[in-house]
Amino acid sequence: MPKLRKIHIDQAMVGMFVASLDCDWTAHPFWLSRFCLRNAAQIDMLRQEGIQSFYIDTEKGRDIPHATSAPAPASNTATKKSQVRATPLSHELGLARDIVLRTEAITQNLMKDARLGLRLDVAALHGISSELSGSLDRNALALRMVAQMYSKDAYTFQHSVSVALLLMILQHYQGAPHEIVVEAGMGGLLHDIGKTRIPLQLLNKPGRHTAEERQLMREHVRFSQQILDENGIHSPIIRAIALQHHERFDGTGYPLGLAGGAISVYGQQAAIIDVYDAITSDRCYHKGLPAPVAIKKIFELGKNHFDPKVVREVVHCFGIYPPGTLVRLASGKLAVVKRHADGDLTRPEVVVFFDTLRNQRLKPESINLAIRYGPHADDHVVHHEAAEHWQALLPDIHQLLLDSP
Repeated sequence: MPKLRKIHIDQAMVGMFVASLDCDWTAHPFWLSRFCLRNAAQIDMLRQEGIQSFYIDTEKGRDIPHATSAPAPASNTATKKSQVRATPLSHELGLARDIVLRTEAITQNLMKDARLGLRLDVAALHGISSELSGSLDRNALALRMVAQMYSKDAYTFQHSVSVALLLMILQHYQGAPHEIVVEAGMGGLLHDIGKTRIPLQLLNKPGRHTAEERQLMREHVRFSQQILDENGIHSPIIRAIALQHHERFDGTGYPLGLAGGAISVYGQQAAIIDVYDAITSDRCYHKGLPAPVAIKKIFELGKNHFDPKVVREVVHCFGIYPPGTLVRLASGKLAVVKRHADGDLTRPEVVVFFDTLRNQRLKPESINLAIRYGPHADDHVVHHEAAEHWQALLPDIHQLLLDSP
């Protein structure tokens, strides 16, 4: 049985597990009534919504300090996070877009410098990663939306930005301290830096590589190690991401053929995210797969190439239907996924905007499919839809999610 304790909002702390909010589910801004308080932004949102008390499960999270089961005091990093104030999604979305654009520019310059043999601007790299982490603390959904709908046309530097965003989102979701989130972002931005020492004609070659060319492409990991060494980058997290993202759980990867626990958890996470981003992105030699199809492939690879436990952690963070995914509901309505519930990844919160049975537009409405009662209790996702098939109807996805009540 859970150990429940009713507390006042002023006693709320990061790390507590909310077992029940002392109000109707429509009266609060969260899409679940059971969740872990991961940052002060969530506490502020509860306070702003007028919630004065709620129940916590002391077996799943922190207890109040004077209780006998209270854990050790929060670290300085956690304290700093708890001081971050939430920003509205509409405001943070603009900030997140701007930070990502600047991340693109910094990463592109980083790779130009590496190709020319110049010193890397590590301070700029750390600074922009810190800004991204700050955006996650203020309103994580904003950066999730930007990351999911991030356009990747040119390969290396945009792929690196996307991998960095996803790695940071994962670390933040798992409650990692600020500096670990930052270093994971730096690792993502640097994970393919060794490709700057691969001939451009090979790097940009359409179609399959020969066996000799594949071997040369694999050398980019060794080149990455050289560049990290030359620039005095010794962070174990950054190095694990850059040097192990091609290792595989069953020992079939490269460059060292590491297996199982010999691969850092950051290396394992980076390997999954690297593959996920590659197969969801358009390339000259293949059309990117929709996120739900890519998730299925990751699960299949998890039988051998990836640790199934780490795969589950990654999928639990991103969801089967990530934000921005276009889906068809059993009711015949088209909807865009806003976010997913921790309890059931197949029943996200969506914004409906079109009725395919009546062939008519609808006033955008936010529906939480995880709620099993009320007017939408029987509705559920049937399958994802290809966005290009509905371009004439599909509004700006970001704006649709922002405008939905």
